[in-house]
Amino acid sequence: MRSLPRILRACLFVCLSVSALHAQSPATAGGVAINGAVLDPSGAAIPGATLHLHSTNLDRETNTDETGHFVLSAPAATYQLIVSAQGFSTVLRQGFVVNATRNAPLNVTLKIATDAEQVEVNGDNSLSTEGSANKSALAFTGEQLDTFSDDPTIMQQELEAVGGTDPSNPPQIFVDGFSNGTLPPKESIREIRINQNPLSAQYDQFGGGRIEIFTKPGSTTLHGHAAGNFGDSALNSNNPFAGAEPAYHNSYIDADFNGPLGKKTSFYFTVIRNDMASNAVVDATTLAGPIKEAISAPVLTQTYTARIEHQFGTHDTFIGRYAFVDNSITNGGVGQFVLPSAGYNSDTHTQTLQLTDTHLFGPKIVSDSAFQYIRTRSRQDSLSTAPALVVQGAFSSGGSPSQALHDDLDRLEFREELSIAHGTHFIRTGGRYRITRDANLATAGYNGQFTFSSLTAYQITEQGLAAGQTDAQIRATCVTGTDGTQTCGGATQLSLSAGVPSASLLTTDIGVYGEDEWKLHAQPHTHLRSAS
Repeated sequence: MRSLPRILRACLFVCLSVSALHAQSPATAGGVAINGAVLDPSGAAIPGATLHLHSTNLDRETNTDETGHFVLSAPAATYQLIVSAQGFSTVLRQGFVVNATRNAPLNVTLKIATDAEQVEVNGDNSLSTEGSANKSALAFTGEQLDTFSDDPTIMQQELEAVGGTDPSNPPQIFVDGFSNGTLPPKESIREIRINQNPLSAQYDQFGGGRIEIFTKPGSTTLHGHAAGNFGDSALNSNNPFAGAEPAYHNSYIDADFNGPLGKKTSFYFTVIRNDMASNAVVDATTLAGPIKEAISAPVLTQTYTARIEHQFGTHDTFIGRYAFVDNSITNGGVGQFVLPSAGYNSDTHTQTLQLTDTHLFGPKIVSDSAFQYIRTRSRQDSLSTAPALVVQGAFSSGGSPSQALHDDLDRLEFREELSIAHGTHFIRTGGRYRITRDANLATAGYNGQFTFSSLTAYQITEQGLAAGQTDAQIRATCVTGTDGTQTCGGATQLSLSAGVPSASLLTTDIGVYGEDEWKLHAQPHTHLRSAS
């Protein structure tokens, strides 16, 4: 740890030296210096990008450094500028003029490679016939993502509403191409696409309502962000429906941190922690009298995600992503007529591991290999195993009717895809194999539940049992209220569940697809495309 300041000083010295070199790079003899940077759509620098100047008399080429900057010198003339980088679409600029008075930095933004299949047609009234440009297709990037809620649950509801899904066609969420995904923190999202090419053979079902999430890679420089809030019961007024309340607080933390890990590796880490240590207010009436109290009922939700990206050579990129999501509830179900004994505790945590390897077999052939494992463990246990007691309009006590609910869910997914761009054709082919295992234990209703129509009926029953009366005698005991209504003893209903409480299910599915999107130039400024 003592060497860390020395390392930081060394890094600072190198950065300053590189900056000085950029600042001091003059035009070569008979040439003009061109400097600038190559960026991705999010504004992050792209190291290793290639810039090539071409004319009938000269060719000059250079690469961006680790910070995405470049310096290129060429004689004053008009050139063709080509900018390319692995994983991004190539930019071609005709008529690029270099002159001696050129001083402004040249910044070039490259689109991600998945945008390469978009067709741009000249003419103000032209319409694209791309499969991904269907009428309901939407894409959100950059500042557009800020319009959505920071809460992943609410954000998902907003996305589903935008996608126009319906109960007969539930939404599908894909994270970095993987199915069965859960929405990651908004800060880690690079792009969201909805209803892109819903009829593509790549999907195992109709793609309407399909929500595709793409996470951010780490940048070439360190970046960080943190936000939060905190509230405490000491700052609030008293609850008029409760007496002495236990202390409570609410806190929210949202942070992310990303940057490089060497020349060819970057990382992105996010954390969201929402701790609601609040209370549940019980307002019930028992035979002992009214009960008005506040019971501590904390709810904790926390999400941690980490993404790492490593470049193997110039044609291979590896991406690993891990997410941990945990939701816990204490004294769940307690409040109003439900007494603390009828509550339950629950905890659900989900771990997701995603591994992706992208290999370029040239500028027009891309292969993607991917693996995903999702492990979900849910535990809900009643605070009491006694029979549930429900006195309508008064109170509920005993054990919770839900009792124990345990679920172990494991999902594995293997995917291999190949994309080939050839002339007017864009060919996609691949396959996917999924395994799902679900083991469940449920004892809901195994403790039994007695239901009484009123507090008076319950009182008659309790007095009869204390006196040793039979069920028939208790039910024959009735009282008439001030409104003339007669109430008799005994429960109105007894519910009891029995049988095998556990079950296990293993399912697998495999899918293979192939499609060719091709276009015909039937007339100027018109592109037709058909897919099979």
